[in-house]
Amino acid sequence: PAIWVITVDAQTGDILHRYNNFQTIDAQGVGVLGDTKKFQVSNGAGGFVMQDASLGVTLRTFSAKQKEAARGTIVASNSATSWDTGTAGKGAAVDAHFNAGVVFDFYKKVLNRSALDGKGTAMLSTVHYGQGMDNAFWDGQRMAYGDGSQLFKPLAQSLDVVGHEFTHGVTENESGLVYQTQSGALNESVSDIFGSIIEHYLTPDDAKNMVLGEDIGLSGPLRDMKNPGAGSQPAHMSKLVKTSQDNGGVHT
Repeated sequence: PAIWVITVDAQTGDILHRYNNFQTIDAQGVGVLGDTKKFQVSNGAGGFVMQDASLGVTLRTFSAKQKEAARGTIVASNSATSWDTGTAGKGAAVDAHFNAGVVFDFYKKVLNRSALDGKGTAMLSTVHYGQGMDNAFWDGQRMAYGDGSQLFKPLAQSLDVVGHEFTHGVTENESGLVYQTQSGALNESVSDIFGSIIEHYLTPDDAKNMVLGEDIGLSGPLRDMKNPGAGSQPAHMSKLVKTSQDNGGVHT
């Protein structure tokens, strides 16, 4: 996005000078774990909205307000320094918006890829999906995060979970992996790997970043990439799980 202000020579038509007058707003908010994060927002009705158009790709963060809404309403605030301060999943929007920016940054700077489809399509996130949903998902157009209840804290807080789910969008655009049995498990594995890599890109830690969801699991991490057996996952093809559940065991 740009608002080009251009000075043109009236006689020759040559461009003498130009600059981008597209103005973004520095904002900050407190995430699920009480940490302060900085991010970009835009002007909105009565204040500001969680829309970052400073990257060449638009990032938008919505709230489903504890409903199973298709998208929800864009997260808004009358202050650039106070966001998502409600009770259920407090701060999840801050984490989702910030983490989506990290995912975009990784794919652009490390792999020279413009967003999930490589064409700069907007990256959309929806927080507070459903009532205490212990899950997050990619639905083909956007990311959605539950606030957790029995198993997890709000899932948007975890960068490797955010990286995992958005990478499903990359896989969807780059391969024909059918989401069943072994091809579906490969799909999930690619997301796990990139979730770890993206977390390591922001905060390098050879030990911590080998486990997924370590900061949101109420009874431990989701999976251990270095020692799969520690998370009750098969560590070798000899332990291949054959089941009719979970689309043929795509998560195992």
